[in-house]
Amino acid sequence: MAKFALEPVSNSLHREVAPLGVQVVVVEPGGVRTEMASRGIATANRPAAQMTPEQDERYGSLRRHSPRGATA
Repeated sequence: MAKFALEPVSNSLHREVAPLGVQVVVVEPGGVRTEMASRGIATANRPAAQMTPEQDERYGSLRRHSPRGATA
């Protein structure tokens, strides 16, 4: 089951079992800082660093206009 589906299923279960005196509790984790974004940007920048001048002339504007300017 997807995490997104857990809350509605838990709400339904709560309505089913509440008359029996059973409580349903869902504990959801908060945000966790990871290196995923900076690793992804670094991975995306690797091919750009290896571009020939001709490739940079043709595709460089795409890289420069990408989200966050493709910088870590």
